[in-house]
Amino acid sequence: MYPYSFVSSHFLMASSVPKLLLAINFIAFFSIYLPSSTASVAAIARDREIEAGKEARALLQWKNSLDNQSQVILSSWDGSNPCNWVGIACDNAGSVTNISLGNYSLKGTLHNLNFSFFPNLVKLGLHNNLLYGTIPSRIGNLSKLAFLDLAYNGFSGNIPLEISLLSSLDHLAIDHNNISGTIPQEIGELRSLSQLFLHENKLQGNIPSSIGNLSNLVNLYLGDNELSGSIPEELGMLTSLHLFDLARNHLTGSIPSSIGNMTSLAFLYLFSNELSGSIPTELGMLRSLYQLQLWNNSLTGKIPDSIGNLSSMDRLHLFMNKLSGPIPSGINNITHFKSFQLAVNELTVNLPENMSWWIA
Repeated sequence: MYPYSFVSSHFLMASSVPKLLLAINFIAFFSIYLPSSTASVAAIARDREIEAGKEARALLQWKNSLDNQSQVILSSWDGSNPCNWVGIACDNAGSVTNISLGNYSLKGTLHNLNFSFFPNLVKLGLHNNLLYGTIPSRIGNLSKLAFLDLAYNGFSGNIPLEISLLSSLDHLAIDHNNISGTIPQEIGELRSLSQLFLHENKLQGNIPSSIGNLSNLVNLYLGDNELSGSIPEELGMLTSLHLFDLARNHLTGSIPSSIGNMTSLAFLYLFSNELSGSIPTELGMLRSLYQLQLWNNSLTGKIPDSIGNLSSMDRLHLFMNKLSGPIPSGINNITHFKSFQLAVNELTVNLPENMSWWIA
């Protein structure tokens, strides 16, 4: 038998082993993980600083490509922290989220603005400047972009197909430029879009039927272009649409009856085209319609009785067509007219009783 002192001392030593190991592990955790965690935080901070530096350099490179007066306007753009510069906003991490430089009279192109360095950009507003050249395809790299406004500039060339990569885009305005070519079919992939402004350009070709996929669209401006072909039936799927403008183009064919499905529509502008056929009865389903402007086309047949259902209408312009037959008595139900114009048609002028509004 072992002496008591030997057994007890060994027993105590053995029972202390788990506690000793626990203490060693505890110390090891703090000696290994805590410095590593601190290092990770420091590394993240360094990465953010590096990214902010890239954004600053990209913006400065673009600034230096603009004309001298523009560079004076952007004189606050200096250093490595763009968050304090005019027209620039950042998130809490110091990354650029907003470039808002509308109405600054900036002159130059976008070719020297490297969009790849702005992974968190949400808004790009450059409207009403003196920018020109094409819209770079690299704009498709702005994966978080929700708002893009390039209106009232001198941009030319085509709408880049890469715009369809901007899956978060809610607002797209390229109006009042010199954009040519066709509206790409791929634009129908912008499912988040609620505002689409492409008017006052030189766009040609057919209206892509894929626009009918933009179920969130509220305002659709395609007027004052050189669009041709017929109005796609698929546009009738835009049941959230408030304003529909196709005026001053070269559209042919008839007005699709599917427009009657646009029950939220308040403004319908199809004037100054080459539309033919009759006014669809289904227009009478648009109970929210405030203005209906179909003038200067080649529409034939009678004015449908269902027009009388549009009791909220303020303006009805059907002049300069080939409409015939009597004026429907249901028009008497519309009591808020400010302008009601039917001249230069082949109508039987037998005005319904109590019609007190002006017919030019």
